[in-house]
Amino acid sequence: MLHFTIKNADGKEIYNTKLKGTDLVGNTDPNIDLSKQKDQIIFLKTITSNFFSDDNFLEPAVMPDDKADNNTPDKALYEELKKSGLNGFKYRLGKEDNLYIAWSEKEQKVKIYYKCC
Repeated sequence: MLHFTIKNADGKEIYNTKLKGTDLVGNTDPNIDLSKQKDQIIFLKTITSNFFSDDNFLEPAVMPDDKADNNTPDKALYEELKKSGLNGFKYRLGKEDNLYIAWSEKEQKVKIYYKCC
């Protein structure tokens, strides 16, 4: 189980999610052989070591020219981020499943603003 928590400068928790290792292993490229537990552990360590790579920090979260599409669960937040220029973060749930999160100034919390490949 991977526990992902974001706290603000005051130490208040503003985002919390739990990712099951079995979900990450089960939702990956079918060409990767993860039938052995040893290989599953190596795979999960690779995911966790790359979790905070520079590519996952999005500056800004939404570019001014970007358009919301069917992968945008919260179009109001998406538009808010376009105007504010606040940064975002993405993380992987599987082979073609990434979550994009950012701070909503309006709602005063971190929310998912995009779900995609």
